[in-house]
Amino acid sequence: MTARLRCSEGEEVSAATASAWVRSFADGRRLRREPGAPGREAGVPSRAWMDVLAAWHRWHQPQAWAALDPQCWPYVQALERARVERLAAIGWPGMATNLADGGAVAPHDPVLQPLYLCARLLAAGDGVAAENLIDEWAQAAASSSLASRLARVLLGRTGKCGLDARQVTALLARLRELMMLDCWREDVLKDAPRFAAALMPLVRRCAESLPVAPEEQVVAGVPQPLLPQAQSDETAGDDPTPASVDEGLAEAEAAVVRAYPGYSVFSQAADEIGPARRWYRDADRALLDQLNRIDRRRARQLAHRLQRRLEAARRRQWMFDQEDGLIDSRRLARLVVAGGDRRVFRQESPALVPAVGVSLLVDMSGSMCGQRRLSAAVAIDLAVHVLEISGVHCEVLGYTTVHGDDNPIERAWRAAGARRQPGRLNAIRHVVFKGARQPWRRCRPCLGLLLRQDFGHENIDGEALHWAAQRLFAIDVPRRILVVLSDGAPFDKATAGANGRDYLCAHLREVIARLDSLPLHLLAMGAGTDVSRFYRKAVTLEHPDAVAETLFHQLGDLLTMPFDQRDSR
Repeated sequence: MTARLRCSEGEEVSAATASAWVRSFADGRRLRREPGAPGREAGVPSRAWMDVLAAWHRWHQPQAWAALDPQCWPYVQALERARVERLAAIGWPGMATNLADGGAVAPHDPVLQPLYLCARLLAAGDGVAAENLIDEWAQAAASSSLASRLARVLLGRTGKCGLDARQVTALLARLRELMMLDCWREDVLKDAPRFAAALMPLVRRCAESLPVAPEEQVVAGVPQPLLPQAQSDETAGDDPTPASVDEGLAEAEAAVVRAYPGYSVFSQAADEIGPARRWYRDADRALLDQLNRIDRRRARQLAHRLQRRLEAARRRQWMFDQEDGLIDSRRLARLVVAGGDRRVFRQESPALVPAVGVSLLVDMSGSMCGQRRLSAAVAIDLAVHVLEISGVHCEVLGYTTVHGDDNPIERAWRAAGARRQPGRLNAIRHVVFKGARQPWRRCRPCLGLLLRQDFGHENIDGEALHWAAQRLFAIDVPRRILVVLSDGAPFDKATAGANGRDYLCAHLREVIARLDSLPLHLLAMGAGTDVSRFYRKAVTLEHPDAVAETLFHQLGDLLTMPFDQRDSR
C-alpha cells in the first residue's frame, strides 16, 4: 500500500508524488512530468498543498529567524508562508493558480489566519484590500455579539471565535502594524534576512500578547522549523529590539526609520493611522454643511472645465488616408478617378492618456485653519467628484500629530534621561478620508473632520509623504500623481527642541529626493507660503480662493500630458 501524508481538512496526499515534486522544485528544477490535477476521490494529491510545501522548501531560510524563541514560530510560519507563496506566484503561473485561494490553505487558528490572509494581500501589493479587510474585522469586533460576528466574518464559520475582547483588540493592533511595515516590496520578499529583520519585532509582540495554543502551533503540511531552542543567558541580552521607554510606549522599528537611517522615532506606541470614520463625530456633519452654504459657482466652473479637458484627452482620434481599416465615405470619390488615391480608409488611434492614480495629501495642523481648510475642502470635494467620473483612481489623505503642548512622549523621554537626538517626539496621526477604490459618496460625510479646528496640532511632513507614496504605489497604474497641500515647513515643538529645528526639514528633503527618483509626479501647493525650497515643483497660493483654480489647472496638465520618464511603462 502506498504511504500517505495526512494534510489539511482530512485530505490525503501521496507521499511519493508530493516528495518528488517538492524535492525537484526546491532544487530549482522542473519535473519532466508534473503530478496531475486533484480529483474528487479521496487520496488524490492536493496540488495547492504540494505547492505550499514546494515553495516553503525552496525559499524558506531558517537561519534568518534564528534569533527568535520557539514560541514565536507559529507567527513566523504564517508570515513566512505569505512570502514564499508570493515568490512562487511571481514566476510560476501554474503555482499562482493553485495558490490563488488563500482561504483554502490558511491556518484555522483565529490569530494566525488573519495574519496570514493580510500578509498575502500585502505581499501581492494590494494594501487597500488589506486595509478594508482589517476595517471590516474591526467593525465586527465592535458589535455586541463579538464572538459570533467575529467568527463569521473572520473565519467564515459559525460558533465561538475563541478570542476575548482584549485579544481581539491586540490582534487588530498587530494587523495594523503589519500593514505599515515596509517589507512587502518584491526586492525585500526575495531577501529573506531583510524580510525577517523587518518582522521580528512584530513577531515578538504577537508572541507576548497573543499566545497560540500548543495544538494550534503547527499548520498542517508545513514542516517544523529548524530554530534553536531558548537562548542562553549570554545571548539573551543581545535582543535587537530597542528597550521600552515607558510602559505602553515601547519603541518599534518603523519602515520610515529603515528607509532613512538619519531619521529616528522615539516611540511609535501612540501613532494613529486609520480611516476618517474612526475619529468622526456627529458634530462634524454641521461643519460639512458649510460647504453647501458658500458660493461654489466658480469652483464648479473649474471642475466642469477639468472634466471636459479629461474627456477630450481620452477621446480616440481618427487617422485618415489609410490603406486599410474602415471605409471613409468622404473619400470614396477617389476610386472613380483614373489613377486616384486608393487610400480611402480610416483608423482609430489609441487614447494618449494613460491610467492614472492621484493622491491628495492635506496638512491638518493647527496653523492650517479657517478659510484655508474650507477652501481646501471645497476644492477636494469637487476634484474627487470629477476624477471619479473620469475613471481616475483617487485617494484623499490627511496628516497631523496626536499631541500638542501636553505631550506624554516628551515627558517619557525626559523621564528616561533625555538622551541626545531622540528623533521624533510626538505621535503621528494619518487619516484616510478616501481609499483608491472607495466611492466618494460614502466617504464624503467624513470630510467634515477636515474642518474640525481642534483635531490637528503639528505637521510632520516627511513621514506623511512617505506614507502617501507607499499607498499610491500599491495602485496598479502606469502614472502616479501625489499632490501635497500644506501651509509651510514641517514643525513639531518637542522634536525641534530636542533635535534642532532643521531635523524635520532635513528628513522632508530626503524623502522628496527619494520620491523624485521614482516614477511619481510630485506637486506641492503652499497655502500662503512658498514651499519651493523643499519641492522641485511647487506653486504658492496667495489667497485661499485660488486653491480650486490652481488645483484643477495643475491636475489637468498632469493628467493629460503624454508619457515621459516619470511614468512607469
